[in-house]
Amino acid sequence: MEIIYVYSTETLKHPKTIHKPTGDVNYKAWFKIGMTTQITADDRVLEQDRTANPEKLQILHRFDIVAAGHTMKAYDLEQKIHKILDRSGRRVRKNREWFEFDGNCDKAIDEIKKLIETILDDSDVNKKDIL
Repeated sequence: MEIIYVYSTETLKHPKTIHKPTGDVNYKAWFKIGMTTQITADDRVLEQDRTANPEKLQILHRFDIVAAGHTMKAYDLEQKIHKILDRSGRRVRKNREWFEFDGNCDKAIDEIKKLIETILDDSDVNKKDIL
């Protein structure tokens, strides 16, 4: 089992603007991108859903690397995804697997899916530019 998963919460998956007397503060949508090799994505996310989380964690995308016909390990794919997003300044906090995206939830998930496809596509001549 080699799975990449993406989750968020109802509040965090939507960009928002908070109006304050000192001016507006814009927040982007936040998504956690992780991996599992031992249990299902659902079980892995349940492990992370503890009393400190005020909202239910919602799995928004699962990608089974083996079922899709690829041989890359989930850990390696996850690290490449994180590296690319980190380089583009999207990591929410150092040493965390949360990343911010512009636009709505569907747009963000599509962007993550495309990033996964690009990393796994052996024929992509521009891959060296992103990895």
